[in-house]
Amino acid sequence: MRRYSSAIVMASLFLSLSNTALSQSLDYRAPLQPMNPQLTEPGLTGEVQIRVLGDELSIRVEADGLAPEMMHLQHLHGSRDGMDAECAPMALKTPQDEITDLLDTRQYSGITLIPLHDDPASLEIKTDTYPVSNRAGAYVYEATVNWERLQRAMAEKYDMDLETVDLGRMVVYVHGVATDTKLPESVRSLPGVPAHATLPVACAELDIQPLHK
Repeated sequence: MRRYSSAIVMASLFLSLSNTALSQSLDYRAPLQPMNPQLTEPGLTGEVQIRVLGDELSIRVEADGLAPEMMHLQHLHGSRDGMDAECAPMALKTPQDEITDLLDTRQYSGITLIPLHDDPASLEIKTDTYPVSNRAGAYVYEATVNWERLQRAMAEKYDMDLETVDLGRMVVYVHGVATDTKLPESVRSLPGVPAHATLPVACAELDIQPLHK
């Protein structure tokens, strides 16, 4: 009888802890900070919100003041070893060339880890399913993914320990200026991808806030 009572107590405790874990959420949010303002419209604003609730990860990006009617790449950047990432300064080069390109961000923000398109957990970077801005240069992006699936995909693709998959140590970049924007030849991009598509125009440093639901 005592053995069954112990089993019941342990089961109840496990269920209680599980319910507590599911009732807690982690909420990350931050405003988008404009980058390369000399190449973008004034008044670029927005916010990133990411919430982990149980095994579900929900993502929302609101952006305004972008180049209109074009697809904008957006990604979570960070380090494979879990080091804190930060937004790159707007100007990293000489006064004659103050444009911050994609490669400039690496020493501050690490590498591209999670693409924010129709299937973030795929970790597929090159796709045409990123959000498209409207005529006013705005978009709202929303996605929901399985958090465990995303963590395991990152651990496998980037050889990361699951403990280092910490959204609070990452930043979000939004990329893209109008195709007719004149960029210096010194502006670098990914192989085969036009520089206007990868040029960072906004960045958000995620701040974590524990919530109880």
